[in-house]
Amino acid sequence: MSRSSMIRTFRMVFLLAAMLLIAPLAEAIVVAPHHTFLDHRTRSSVIYLHNTATEPEEVSISFVFAYPVSDSAGDVSVVVVEEPTADDPSAAGWIRAYPRRALVAPGETRAVRLLAQPPADLPEGEYWARAVVSSRGTQVPLEEIDTTEVRVGLTLEVRTVVPVTYRNGDVYTGVVFTGADHSLVGDSLAVKVGMQRTGNAAFLGTLHLLLEDASGNAAAEEHRLVAVYHDLLKKVVVPVGDLPTGSYTLHIRVDTERSDLDPANVLPSQALETSLEIQLP
Repeated sequence: MSRSSMIRTFRMVFLLAAMLLIAPLAEAIVVAPHHTFLDHRTRSSVIYLHNTATEPEEVSISFVFAYPVSDSAGDVSVVVVEEPTADDPSAAGWIRAYPRRALVAPGETRAVRLLAQPPADLPEGEYWARAVVSSRGTQVPLEEIDTTEVRVGLTLEVRTVVPVTYRNGDVYTGVVFTGADHSLVGDSLAVKVGMQRTGNAAFLGTLHLLLEDASGNAAAEEHRLVAVYHDLLKKVVVPVGDLPTGSYTLHIRVDTERSDLDPANVLPSQALETSLEIQLP
């Protein structure tokens, strides 16, 4: 093997080792809460940055307009709108973080205040942004090859994205079903539930699926958190491989129960229910 080939091989080995070495650092900065809310009365909120690593972390905070969307398969992802239009309910352009940059020592918890400075003529309704918390630790040293004086190091940047909601005036929400269907995939039942938000605020709730046999006994149950900002097609996979052949009823319910959020921040809405008849072969 030539000397240049050996160096390339060593570098590849070192980079692979780096991925294993820095993996535990990937969540060095923990951000809380995981969803923050502001309104027209206070116009401010606080998030906390906690450094779980053994090295200082350089942290910066920026804002983008983004919200969850789904594809035709029912898979959900967050889309970032680089240039929001005047019709988009974006708060990204007028929410600020103080401080915007900070050095967080190991074990330290820093408070960052979010301040909303909306336009004076902002219509009533809900406006959205995502706080992007970027953290960079000190450079991770890997190896040194004395014969070639090659030094390899990596600086890892990790981004944590936190939803930010601003509510102006009278806000309300709701949801309607736009469809529900199912298919058997292997030993599981793939259920797709279509939902459309009503009102002028996002619907934050939980989707409940309860599969009952012909006698009304619970055979399987699944629950998923949902956030319906516009339209959402949510796929839920229900394992049914151990269930006997026969007829079942799938009860579908969506409500505003959210175990992960302060109830004071969850807008109330009437629960919605529907059902599907299922035949397991």
